[in-house]
Parts: sequence; structure tokens; C-alpha cells
Amino acid sequence: PLGYITEEILLTGLARTRTGAAQEEGEFLPYFSDGIVQFSLIPGLESRLIEPVVRDEGCRGIILQSFGAGNVPTEEGRYSVIDIIRLTTDLGKPTIVTSQFPANSTMATQYETGVAAVQAGAIPTGNMTSSCAAAKFRWVLATVDRDVARKRILPSDRLEETRKRMQHIFVDEMDG
Repeated sequence: PLGYITEEILLTGLARTRTGAAQEEGEFLPYFSDGIVQFSLIPGLESRLIEPVVRDEGCRGIILQSFGAGNVPTEEGRYSVIDIIRLTTDLGKPTIVTSQFPANSTMATQYETGVAAVQAGAIPTGNMTSSCAAAKFRWVLATVDRDVARKRILPSDRLEETRKRMQHIFVDEMDG
């Protein structure tokens, strides 16, 4: 373990990879974004119910828990979430897609419904569990926003930088 979280955060020191090899000492960045909303996609969920939340100023990004491997409703009409993904992207708010199933690879699929989500702007989460993807998403957004505030990246690059960092493997949280 890298550490233990109880009443305190206790770091154990040197991180190790899955093979047991020591990694370089990393910088401790205990920052997590707020304003993240998660929706479990279920049959019959009307996208119009999600839209007011996405438009709210307090919403910083959304997590969509998909059916299986990143498949989301795409059929034109009230159940499609493609327009919601486009809306969040247009508003500068990232959307990640996770699976409702443990450690399932999202969007590493050629299914039209998964491809359409990525084309609309969704960020795949590989084979991370939904819990891991949510924690990483909140952490990535916080670090990106800190870099924007420190003028290390431009505000216009926030979405693309979030996408890159979500795809980067930091601590063996997903397969490469």
C-alpha cells in the first residue's frame, strides 16, 4: 500500500509497481474537485432529466455509468445521452464513461454506441472500476484546474488536458 487513510493520511513511503519494482518518489497532491455528478444509465432514463444538472454552474463534470463496455443509449429521441455528452463538452465540462460492472473495459469497443459516445466528447476509462474512475476523475480535474490557475495550461486546453490525464496511467489503475 502507498498509505492508509484513517483519521489521518499515513504514507508508507516508496511506491511499488505490480511487479514489485520501486518507483520514483512522487509528489503528494491530495486535491479533489467537487461538483462531479454521476448518473447510472438505466433503460428508460430520459436525458432531459440530466440536462438541468449539467447546466448548473456547480456542475464541473459528469460520470455516466454505462451498460457493459461503454455502451450508452444513442437512438435519436428522449433516451439518447449523446446530446448530453455534446452539451457538457460545449460547456467545457468533461464527461467520463465508466461501466456498471467491475473492471470492465469502456470504449475499447467497436460497438456503434460506444464509438458515438467518444465522438461526442466522452472520455473512456479503460478497465478502471467505476469507483477508481470517479476518484481519478475528481483528482485529475483538481490538478488540471490548479494548472489553469497557475497559468501552466490555458483554460481553453482544460478538456483536452483532462482527457490526456485520464488516459495516463499513474499508479497501475488501468491497463495500458
